[in-house]
Amino acid sequence: MLGRYSVAHLRWMFLLIPISIMALYLTWSNEENKKRRQIPITALILSIIVPILLVDLFIRLAQPKQYVMHRSYYYRAPNTVVGGTFRDVPENAFSYPTMRSGYPDIEYILTTDKRGFRNKTDLEKYDIITLGDSFVEGSNVTDDDVWVTLLAQKSKLIVYNLGMAGGHPGTYLETFKRFALDLSPKIVLCMVYEGNDFHDSNFKRKDTFGHHLNNYFKSSPVRRTLEELLIRHLGSIDSNTSEDSLASGDNPAGSDKADADTASVNAFAYRRQIKELCDAKNIRLIIVYAPDKPHVLLPLIRHKVPPESLRAFMALKENNLPPTYKLMDIVLAHVEMKESVVKKFCQQESIEFVSLTEPLRQSIAQGRQLYFTYDDHWTPIGHEVAANTIYNCIDELPTSKTN
Repeated sequence: MLGRYSVAHLRWMFLLIPISIMALYLTWSNEENKKRRQIPITALILSIIVPILLVDLFIRLAQPKQYVMHRSYYYRAPNTVVGGTFRDVPENAFSYPTMRSGYPDIEYILTTDKRGFRNKTDLEKYDIITLGDSFVEGSNVTDDDVWVTLLAQKSKLIVYNLGMAGGHPGTYLETFKRFALDLSPKIVLCMVYEGNDFHDSNFKRKDTFGHHLNNYFKSSPVRRTLEELLIRHLGSIDSNTSEDSLASGDNPAGSDKADADTASVNAFAYRRQIKELCDAKNIRLIIVYAPDKPHVLLPLIRHKVPPESLRAFMALKENNLPPTYKLMDIVLAHVEMKESVVKKFCQQESIEFVSLTEPLRQSIAQGRQLYFTYDDHWTPIGHEVAANTIYNCIDELPTSKTN
């Protein structure tokens, strides 16, 4: 069923069923009965909603706090060690005619320091600081396999990871100002992940009542449990979704489009401020460009994907598509566009620019699995490629090491 409906659609469908029944119960009555029926219906609604809210609140209070939230930045609970197993399986439980095995299970450890970031050291001075989102923090891999850790091992420099999953250019800037400057780095590596760094939603006001209410609902443990039940028990009903049609779950045109010029302007404005702060402290700033999965894979598979299949897949979300015979060329031009814009910006601002696109693409062409099968993040192999590429760039110019 989840091959036809999203979890959100199913959630609303199940919610509307009792609402519709109660509405019909009131509608199919005369005026006198309607007034009498309103009281038991109200009591029934309250008897359902109030216990759910109380259970939700109790679970929230009982759960350990994962993040420390501030208005413009956040970090994880300091001095914690969290372990678990990441399994590379389809998140939404699609039924595949032939299910490909994902990347082998990963037993991971995520260690946070006294500041709440993923580091095993608590020093007061570092050679290199890294900024970014989950591709810097290292989602789904253990501490020792994150490219930041590998870079420290290769370079023999002391590297501090300020990456935070879910971050965006605004949080990078605030995190940099509040933590990085006091650590006296010689180099700052700011990673740009094209999958979400240019979303307009990153730059909308976060302090409105509606935003806080939406976040509270999304973080509800009761909601998450219900969604997991929906996925587990309804995910395979009446689903004939094929693996080839869904591929890895990515939109081949680039599932995360730049929303508008406004978002790009804001993203570049934040990075320009980071550049100004680095210049004032004589810090070497390097922008590291991390492409999303379609950007890397599409040129490698362009001759394996029939134009009709590409158009059919894109038609699930897009209207007014170009002619089929032109579609692949237009898509390929589109996936290269964001990187070209970022590279041009760096040239104009005299910022060093390192692209991971070609190294990742070349490694995949050699048969290595750099991305998880059912997740957009890098495998340990992907982190290794990123670390090698960045190390080679840093190693080109001499840098003094921390004593």
